[in-house]
Amino acid sequence: METHIDSIGAYLALAGFLILNFIVGTYKRKKTETLEDYALANHSFGSFSVMVTLAATVIGAKYVTVKITDVQEFGIVVPLFQALGFMMVIFFLGWDVFPRLSRYKNCYTIGDVIGRVYGKHAQLYTGAVSLFLCLFFVTSQLVMMGSLCKALGLRRELVILSVGGVITLYTYLGGIRAVTKTDKLQLSFVVMGFSFLAFKVLRLDILEGKGFAGLFKRVKEQYPDHLTISSHPWFWMTFLAIISLSTIFLTPPVIQRVLMAGKSERIHGAFLNFAFFYPFFTVMLVIIGLGLLLTHGPSKIGELATIDVMIKEICGGEALVEVLLFVVLTAVVMSSADSFLNSMVVVVLQDIVKPSQNSKKEKINELRWIKLITVVSGLSATILAVMFKKTWPANLLDFARTVFSSLLVIFIATLWGYKEDKRSFFYSVSTFLAMTAISGWLAYDGYLDKFFVWNSKMLLRRKMFYLFPFCLMGSALVLFGRYLLRKRALPRKTLH
Repeated sequence: METHIDSIGAYLALAGFLILNFIVGTYKRKKTETLEDYALANHSFGSFSVMVTLAATVIGAKYVTVKITDVQEFGIVVPLFQALGFMMVIFFLGWDVFPRLSRYKNCYTIGDVIGRVYGKHAQLYTGAVSLFLCLFFVTSQLVMMGSLCKALGLRRELVILSVGGVITLYTYLGGIRAVTKTDKLQLSFVVMGFSFLAFKVLRLDILEGKGFAGLFKRVKEQYPDHLTISSHPWFWMTFLAIISLSTIFLTPPVIQRVLMAGKSERIHGAFLNFAFFYPFFTVMLVIIGLGLLLTHGPSKIGELATIDVMIKEICGGEALVEVLLFVVLTAVVMSSADSFLNSMVVVVLQDIVKPSQNSKKEKINELRWIKLITVVSGLSATILAVMFKKTWPANLLDFARTVFSSLLVIFIATLWGYKEDKRSFFYSVSTFLAMTAISGWLAYDGYLDKFFVWNSKMLLRRKMFYLFPFCLMGSALVLFGRYLLRKRALPRKTLH
């Protein structure tokens, strides 16, 4: 395989970046004495720090590569819709939903909130699906790191073990404080790196020095459908699906950061800043995606090939630029992997270990459990990433996200004050899972092709993209029905 980057330079750059992350994460670290300090940093971070770690958590390796390949394959409509829909959801969550979490004191996870309202079994279910989501997310990020190594001709196992080991080590020593400090460093590398890559695209020879205007003019001449709304079927349904899918923003590390902010003012400030940062970052990815479109054509090339093409076409064979890209993509992987690892540790302790304990037993040593779970979780994700080279972590991650999505409606309803009974939780979750399974089966066998405007050869994953809003609405209707039935039955019980 041809190597486009000097291996020694890449290894030195990786070693320097990992050492820098370790120093930043552990420098002047305070001794972790309580679970609240490990999980929430005693609410000591302000709005800007919360926004930075929030952005670093959301922007993962798969997010970046998928966004770029979508622009290259389908055009700019979907990514810009996603940016608009995501902004709407961020404003909605940041100004109405998430500030309500400040009422739940001594809660560290989604499971803590669910368990307080719907009981231990609901918390155990929430903890289990949160655990699998976090584990497969960390694993898939490290697998992407392995794909990067393969594209650059580096030793895959050595790089994955190094990155996974450093993430586990500074998370073990500093908890959420170390993760937040390193997130600031990693996000700065990501923003500067992708800004530079976008600048390189605008300086491509085929644009004749015309920059942004030349890029869109050339795309309009060669691939006009990539710039029009009509190129993407079902305009309004696409927008609705994007808005509903944006609710997957409710992931364990995001909720952990909201709880870390504590005060409503900090939550408002963090999400307001993030709502403006997200479109800016999306525009950079759109520019890079259009650059790949012009240099490689509209055919889908896959995530690994995307990295390889960026190195060959955009970097232009410059060794220094290739090393920069390698470090930037490493920062992308680490910025989200460490957040999900830290969140996974808290989830296991709060939502699985503690609810499983007999109430008559003595209080467990939380700090000892935290250290043990951190090591086991970090090593498990790293070893899985080394062992499996195929795409199964990404497939399992999609499955885990789907199952985790069953919590979205009941969680938001709970924050809005919905507290009917414990059965409502399982009715809502079961309805979503059942509708997802049935709609997936119908879409896979082609029974829905006559009702939906899509290509019969479209991948099942993209068909489910359009069906996701209906599954959420089904779960919401069940909760609303439970509310009406109990409200109607309440006066009868009162008369007796």
